[in-house]
Amino acid sequence: MAGIGLLLLLGCACWIVLISRRHYKPLQYLIGRITPYSDNDSLPSNERERYDEFRLIETAMDQLITRSGSLEKKTKELALFRKSQLFLELLEPPGRPFSKLVEDLRLIGTEHVSEASSAAVMVMEMDRYAEFVRSHTHRDQHQFKQVLHRVVFELCERDGLAAWSEWMDDSRIAVVLFKKRDGEYDVVSALRGLAESAADWIRDNLPMTVTISIGPESPLQRLSESCEEAKRMLSFKCSFGDDRLLLPDDVPAAIGEPAYPLQHVMPFVRDYRNGSGRWSERFRDIGGALGRIVITKDQLDSFAGYLVFQLNNEMKELPKEFDRVWNEHAMSALRVAMDQSDTTAQLLLKFEATLADTFERLAELRLNKNIDKFVTDLKHHVHRHFSDPDFSLSALSEQFNLSHSHLSRVFKETVGVNFIDYITDLRIREARKLLESTDLLIQDVAIQVGYNQVITFIKVFKKQTGVTPGAYRKTLVKNANRAKSDCHNDIQGEG
Repeated sequence: MAGIGLLLLLGCACWIVLISRRHYKPLQYLIGRITPYSDNDSLPSNERERYDEFRLIETAMDQLITRSGSLEKKTKELALFRKSQLFLELLEPPGRPFSKLVEDLRLIGTEHVSEASSAAVMVMEMDRYAEFVRSHTHRDQHQFKQVLHRVVFELCERDGLAAWSEWMDDSRIAVVLFKKRDGEYDVVSALRGLAESAADWIRDNLPMTVTISIGPESPLQRLSESCEEAKRMLSFKCSFGDDRLLLPDDVPAAIGEPAYPLQHVMPFVRDYRNGSGRWSERFRDIGGALGRIVITKDQLDSFAGYLVFQLNNEMKELPKEFDRVWNEHAMSALRVAMDQSDTTAQLLLKFEATLADTFERLAELRLNKNIDKFVTDLKHHVHRHFSDPDFSLSALSEQFNLSHSHLSRVFKETVGVNFIDYITDLRIREARKLLESTDLLIQDVAIQVGYNQVITFIKVFKKQTGVTPGAYRKTLVKNANRAKSDCHNDIQGEG
């Protein structure tokens, strides 16, 4: 009986082993398939020993899910890139049969393209983009651009426009408005309304402005013509200014060679090299002439490059220390101004600021080389003109080709007192002489020493001497009479 029980027990054990091995084969096969996707090798050796099959399956599944999500993200990014590329292809002259392009567009969900008969292109350009990049982090730039794109999209949705917008490059968005074969609206007028709404919203809510141009309506197969015209109009932004809307009628269809103000260049350059204060007046003549002509950004840069070239050639004729100041403080700044200026006005403003700063540095260098003669000439000029009521530090700075602030500092460093105190002392000393030696009225004395207002003269005189001019003269008369009386008494006593 015991033997039979032992045999049964042994049979059951064999049966269990057989069944377990048979059912473990699928699990073993599954583990073999997913092991390459597990990260078992990265575990520490002590944990690797305890790493059971179920944990292996769990880890592999987690990694497969992660990789699947990453692949899905890349697929979406690739789809967006493909969509952007097809959009740009639509805006370019046909490089393949148009029907194939439409077929590809239909595959990515842009059916309205095939339903359209014509369209127009609007190009929106961010103003002062170089300054925008310099002033914001990459993250902020990305967020602002997302907002900009979203605003265009939502305005199109609000107005029920069949439009498609994508970034053309870092600073420009293109918007294509499609007109269906049975469409009722005029695409150019609709784009104009969209442009005005977008520009107003951006101006009020974002730290930027945009300049927008709208090309003419074109057949879909020749949409590149509308795009090229919109970009051509934007190239004249430097003349028309930023933060505005440019329409086909605003820019002449054909513009010849601009009438550059070349006749003003060399007189300006020579005055600047020679240290003449007339350079700023001549530079404004150049700016005024540029403002009266319509030119593209490339043409503006061409003229600015010519101007810088002539300046650089003339400055090389000066001593080395002057040329060094010019290269260190002007040349690089002028080139940066050319790169960062969207309009003629912006370029002229930056050029003038750079040239004025460098001119002061050059003037100070000239002054230091001839300081003794300068101080003598300065004092002589002040002594000769202090009695002129219109004489001021501004007039003196014009005479010596120095800025107001620069001359004020140099005057105090070389003379020892500031300009106002120095000229006030000269005038009051002269007034005292006139009060002592003449019978002129107080009002006449004031005029002769440079004061048109007698009240001002009296206040300044009292502040300097402690008494009014009238009291000062009375004291002089009284002292003179006392001296005469003392002298008379002395004579009588001797008699």
